[in-house]
Amino acid sequence: MYNIILLFIAMAIGEITAQLLITKSVNHKNYFNIYFYLALIAFLFTYCFLYILMRSTKHGHHIHHLHNIAFLHSIHHSFVAVILLISGFLIYSHTIDILQLFALAMIITGTYILVTNTKKT
Repeated sequence: MYNIILLFIAMAIGEITAQLLITKSVNHKNYFNIYFYLALIAFLFTYCFLYILMRSTKHGHHIHHLHNIAFLHSIHHSFVAVILLISGFLIYSHTIDILQLFALAMIITGTYILVTNTKKT
């Protein structure tokens, strides 16, 4: 189970890194834009982790219905939201208001309900 959580964290960090690199690549419009290529590599790693996660859960690991792409994407994007909120607070000293906390709680609750209340396929 911990390996699955680590894969979700790695996927979230990979996607956030790729999005930051894409944003940086737009500002540097050189012929050879290294930020763009680094972003492609980060996206590649993110979706390689998704592939690994789908294969490992499809073959009898703890959460049987995680091989469904809809479940994986909802969990993945929940992890992205949590990591963005935490990193914005810790790294960039952003303030977090009650509405943002409520929205994050709703995302986590909705994802939990989606994953736990579905019949195994």
